[in-house]
Amino acid sequence: MLDVKWEDVGGCKEVIEGLTEQMIYPLLFANNHPELLTPLLLPPKGVLFHGPPGCGKTLMAKAIATQVNASFLNLDIS
Repeated sequence: MLDVKWEDVGGCKEVIEGLTEQMIYPLLFANNHPELLTPLLLPPKGVLFHGPPGCGKTLMAKAIATQVNASFLNLDIS
């Protein structure tokens, strides 16, 4: 089980707020009330993080997975 919280991600306050509104709230809503979903309230199918190594992409993905109680798979494709 992951135990990464938003407090572990330094800075990025605007990014965290956007992810919370656009990803976490719809995912939690879909898990708790699937009968109320409409095409406008569907959670996103995914998010693409990009940036140089060490900027916190994996840490943010782990924090999202922790918030919505989802699995996290870290794949090294190289």
